[in-house]
Amino acid sequence: MRRPSRPPVAALAAAALLAIVVSAACGVPADDKPRAISREQAPDLDEGDVDTSPAVTEPATLFLTRADPDANHLVPVEEKVPVGSSSTSPTPATALETLLSYMPNDELRAQGYASRIPPNTALASPPQLDDRGVLLVDLNSNIDNVQAEGSQLAFGQIVCTADAFDEVVAVRFQVEGQSRAAPTGGGATTNEPVTCRSYADLMEPASG
Repeated sequence: MRRPSRPPVAALAAAALLAIVVSAACGVPADDKPRAISREQAPDLDEGDVDTSPAVTEPATLFLTRADPDANHLVPVEEKVPVGSSSTSPTPATALETLLSYMPNDELRAQGYASRIPPNTALASPPQLDDRGVLLVDLNSNIDNVQAEGSQLAFGQIVCTADAFDEVVAVRFQVEGQSRAAPTGGGATTNEPVTCRSYADLMEPASG
């Protein structure tokens, strides 16, 4: 008996090629099982992602001002402040950054709380604590947009907020990297390091 003839090899190859072309044209992958792709070919799924996790905050003492019928005074308030990047608690730097941009809420404003630090005042460089415990605070030039009693209160807010940290013994100032004399509560100015005691006459009298 005669066997059925087989299709020529060339015809089979052409049919296979046609099937591949048709599959590709229809968008059907030619692979019949999963195939690993390189890292370069993989889509970047993280591109454009934004870290929306809330900042970690802890209570710290900030100094604001409050007016009575006779004068403006420095007053401490407890506020949430971000912790330091290598710490589990607020640092002088994070407390000062918060203070410089702080705006009392409606409830505090209704009680007379305010800040005398001029708008847009910011740290010109990170505060530096020396081995004596003196904190160098370098501010931008917006701090100069306040004068007279307002300047005493503004510097008092900064000094007392920093001085509330155990590691800070005193504070000295620069403005844009240049040494700056600090106005004190008595109306004088000094190039020496100052402490919160330098503003004792501006403190709100104890009630009762």
